[in-house]
Amino acid sequence: MWKATTSALILESMKDEDQEKVQESVENFSSNFSKLVLDVIRPFMRNTDEGAFNDLQHIIENSIALDQEICRQAARVDWIFPPSEDLVPFDPDCMAADMGEVTPQPGQHISMAIMPALKKQGRSTGEAFETEYFLLKMGITCVP
Repeated sequence: MWKATTSALILESMKDEDQEKVQESVENFSSNFSKLVLDVIRPFMRNTDEGAFNDLQHIIENSIALDQEICRQAARVDWIFPPSEDLVPFDPDCMAADMGEVTPQPGQHISMAIMPALKKQGRSTGEAFETEYFLLKMGITCVP
């Protein structure tokens, strides 16, 4: 509850010029980070037009906006990444095959995690913290 209340108070107390500075900072960060990411993934890209940079920057800005909204909640929200082990078994409780792929059998090892899972503990009202559930299952792919 403290995290949600504090986040809300900070955002409400910001003046318009402070909000503009924050937005400018987010745009600068997303632009610089997009450049760094593109330098790494460019050799693997099929299409290297300017649209890729804009798309990536848009994704990063939306991710920051999502994080701001998550921080306003009293409920705990965690991103769950696969363990760094070489062989991670498929767990249908927290994993789902990428669209168009055959669902792996329980115990089959995943080849790659495509997106992390998103798990929520409690309600946004600050109640039921003993309850956990997945908002999004981890997106995975498996090679038979």
